Amino acid sequence: MRFRPRAYRDEPEINFIPLIDVLLVILIFLMVTTTYQRVAELQITLPEADAEQMKQRPKEINVAPEFLAWLTDPARNGAGALFDFGCYGADLLTWLMNGEAPATVTAVTQQIKPEIYPRVDDEATIILAYPKAQAILQASWNWPFDRKDMEVYGETGEAITVHHDDLRVRRNGDDEERQQSAPALTSPYNDSISYLIAVVSGEIEPTGLSALDTNVIVVRILDAARESARTGRTIRIADR
Repeated sequence: MRFRPRAYRDEPEINFIPLIDVLLVILIFLMVTTTYQRVAELQITLPEADAEQMKQRPKEINVAPEFLAWLTDPARNGAGALFDFGCYGADLLTWLMNGEAPATVTAVTQQIKPEIYPRVDDEATIILAYPKAQAILQASWNWPFDRKDMEVYGETGEAITVHHDDLRVRRNGDDEERQQSAPALTSPYNDSISYLIAVVSGEIEPTGLSALDTNVIVVRILDAARESARTGRTIRIADR
């Protein structure tokens, strides 16, 4: 018998080198041909604390240049902050006093920033004296933020406005103040443009804060305040 030696086969193996070459080619192809899309971003500039910047506010009181030119013209506007912000307080007070004019008006004005407002006042305080009440109106272009608030004190309690629609109220017998919200105004009183259109078209008559007789008294108060600030004297409304 003839025996032949048994042939031994090599163990099978997988060669990864060609596979890696193919994957590398595919990766390069994808990198070259892929289109990248940049999603729109919102650019936000965060505020920075700057003491010098805060001192300048409100340098132009955040109004359009044309309106600013009118506000700071003593001939066209009549005054500065005295008329611009003083009119709100005078209007509210005349309405609260049921259309009664004050007996006397005393006012003091200042130019705290004459380099910015050289022709008109930028700070004013007005004291209105009634037979049984007093009121202090503070008008300023120098506060670091916008505020329009009111405090009313009477024999039986107090009411202090909070922001736009809320009140802090305390009456005799209350241990602390209670905050409450004012009811929402209905159309057209809830929008100034709608209100103006309704008045012009004859749908409603201007009343309350917008009434003609109320605003005539407001103008008399502001005129007396300007004269008081100019002369340093207390002005009697009845004499004007």
